[in-house]
Amino acid sequence: MDAQIRGGLDGTSLKRLAAVLMLVDHIGAVLLEYILIYGSEAVLFHSPEWYAVYRWDRILRTVGRLSFPIFCLLLSEGFLHTGNRKKYFLRLVLFALLSEIPFDLAVFDRLMAWEHQGVMAELALGLLTLWAAEEISERTGWEKELPVLGGAVLAGCLAAEAVRADYGAVGILYMAGFYYFRASRGGRTLTAGVLGFIDTAGFTVGSGALSAAFVYLYNGRRRQGAGRWRYAFYGFYPVHLLVLFLIRRFWLGISAGG
Repeated sequence: MDAQIRGGLDGTSLKRLAAVLMLVDHIGAVLLEYILIYGSEAVLFHSPEWYAVYRWDRILRTVGRLSFPIFCLLLSEGFLHTGNRKKYFLRLVLFALLSEIPFDLAVFDRLMAWEHQGVMAELALGLLTLWAAEEISERTGWEKELPVLGGAVLAGCLAAEAVRADYGAVGILYMAGFYYFRASRGGRTLTAGVLGFIDTAGFTVGSGALSAAFVYLYNGRRRQGAGRWRYAFYGFYPVHLLVLFLIRRFWLGISAGG
């Protein structure tokens, strides 16, 4: 944020929190939901064991859905403060490509599923949307920032839906909202609360709105030496997906083919 806040959570703390929450979410999506759908006879449909797994899945997914708004906040902050937006964008594209196969294996149990894209692709598209909006605003005058941002966001939302990015249009709206309210703690908190509820209303009873608490606690600071861990955070996404897939396939012995 342009105005830093005392106390709260810095950028590195938020990254770690988001990574843990994402892992929790994906344990549910990649392991438990495959057990529910393709599990062995030990987990018979609608048996007590099945309902036990189902309850744990709902708990993990409800908690885990708090991760994505935090990643969107960090993307908007990275866009505002990076020294080289081109390198930032290319880095996201690179890891989107590196993550595609692990994502497809983990989520769809297929080597390639180009009809659906992971979070890295969505973040890259969001950065491109903000970049386009800012470039146009600089040339036309900042008094036109809102309509220019609106046009860029509309294009970004359409593109996200066209490529079937993981969170679709709502992901672009998150990033645009956090960017537009870059100097307003309340505006960012409201963005997270409203979009979080809308995004998860039909999935985890609006639990995504709780991400507003973490957005509110963000203090706008970046920890010294945080850049040294940059690639570790990027690499965690494809690595943890691949590990979860391997656990499901070779330890649990579960695949979509039965």
